[in-house]
Amino acid sequence: HQADTPAASKTVTLVLDMRDQRCLDLMANVCMLFGDLVRCIDFCDHGQVSALLAANPEITPEELCRRGGAAAVLPEGVYFSDVEQHSKMLFYELSYRQQLSQPSATFAAYIDSAYLEPLVSLRDAFSQPKPPCSPSTTLWWDIPDVLSLLASSLEAHKFALLDGFLP
Repeated sequence: HQADTPAASKTVTLVLDMRDQRCLDLMANVCMLFGDLVRCIDFCDHGQVSALLAANPEITPEELCRRGGAAAVLPEGVYFSDVEQHSKMLFYELSYRQQLSQPSATFAAYIDSAYLEPLVSLRDAFSQPKPPCSPSTTLWWDIPDVLSLLASSLEAHKFALLDGFLP
């Protein structure tokens, strides 16, 4: 679900009919209020739309490309259609993102080394074949070492990241 550049991967992509006045008004308002948080593409720009769809295969072209219509795709792959009629969710999402600040590189590296890398190692070790007499836990995140790491992160930072939680 990642776009080609780091900056593009953090933007919300607005796909709209740039021949429709209501869509143009929406684009002008969104760009004026949220600037670099938004990337606008015309629904007839097949190259950009194809790249967006390739990065988000669960979205169909019909959801994004409508004459007189607008749709928004969040960096995570979540999308809103009919934005030209119902823009409140888009404005809420952009307002929220505008308030966020990125963690420092030092803190991000600390979280990676103290929590994420050990969790990946534990998940990988769990997926290795087990001796017949080992305790039978079917969920990798339900082993004491993983739970301890998660509890430690929650206690120290008030959040925990658990990648690969779902099968």
